[in-house]
Amino acid sequence: MSLDQMQAARGASGKTSRRHFLKGVAALAVTGPALARAGGSQARSAHGPTLAYVGAYSSPQGPEGSTGYGQGIYLFQMDPSTGALSDREVFRDASNPSWLAFDPSRTHLYAANETATFEGTGSGSVSAFSIDRSSGHLTLLNTVSSEGAGPAHLSVHPSGKYVLVADYEGRIVAVLSIR
Repeated sequence: MSLDQMQAARGASGKTSRRHFLKGVAALAVTGPALARAGGSQARSAHGPTLAYVGAYSSPQGPEGSTGYGQGIYLFQMDPSTGALSDREVFRDASNPSWLAFDPSRTHLYAANETATFEGTGSGSVSAFSIDRSSGHLTLLNTVSSEGAGPAHLSVHPSGKYVLVADYEGRIVAVLSIR
């Protein structure tokens, strides 16, 4: 699967700030699926280890003037009895892959790369990865413009046909088609 630009639309800010909105969405994105799966954790452990992907600010010129100390996207394995995480692999990426989302089938991972420029334009980017189901290894498929600088959040439409990405700097929400 790869991403193609479908359309970009400018949105109004509304009554709440973007940061508050994104924090609320992030909280729902993290807690909602965890609560929904809480009852099935014993069945899930029979199917293999619990893996977690973590994005990090990795560019020396991290977002918003900060310094990035990460190396890209980290893959951890969780011990279900203790909750402890152990390192499995690092997928090096200097483009600040700060927000990650799975497609509905959990066979692909998408990253919002929080940078101000992509291929010489005033835009960040979004990367698409395929996931090796047995090891969790990521393979980069492609990277495209996010249509705005500093993409801070993305989500995959439940149909698995679109990635929606929002940025800080340009106040743009883009809809990218998944092939």
